[in-house]
Amino acid sequence: MSNAGNPTVRLWFPVAVYDEVLDCDIASLRTRARQIYELHYKENISYPNGYTTFNQGVDLKPVFPDLCEKIDAAAHRFAERLGMNLQTHQISMADFWINFNNKHCHHEMHNHTNSFISGAFYIHSPKNGGSFVIYDPKVTMRMYEPPFVKDDAANFKQVSYTPTENVLILFPSYLMHSVETNRSEETRISISFNYVFGKR
Repeated sequence: MSNAGNPTVRLWFPVAVYDEVLDCDIASLRTRARQIYELHYKENISYPNGYTTFNQGVDLKPVFPDLCEKIDAAAHRFAERLGMNLQTHQISMADFWINFNNKHCHHEMHNHTNSFISGAFYIHSPKNGGSFVIYDPKVTMRMYEPPFVKDDAANFKQVSYTPTENVLILFPSYLMHSVETNRSEETRISISFNYVFGKR
């Protein structure tokens, strides 16, 4: 490959993150989520100022079949864009849970092990409810780095998404992410999930 006199800088290892506005009845989803909270989790505290249905032994996918169908279609589009061979292998939703984050609640940086694709969908996102933050996985480059004139795709350390109702975010499960503190008086409600893959 010759590019004499025309140098090129190539970004060889990008991290793909998928977002899409879904066409959902957000009021209905919010009602169902709050009913689950009142029925099963009102008296439980999963973490400071927050509640989750994760690891509670209840399969909530049948409660949200319309949403799961839309998420599933998006996850397949994302897997295809990532280059996965969907002829020999398939993906399936392994986990599906609801997060209720009250004032002062946040989630520390973490990732989702033993999964391929993870995601979040927002059904109530109050103003100042806290951003969803994803982090550059190339942590070794931080051992010795200069100051940068501006942030761009070549040196981003993190990217923040402002949670918006009806917005779906999909990302590789290895990607470290966090949720900033909810500083509103309302409860931020989101749905999270993981996809795994296997042979057809």
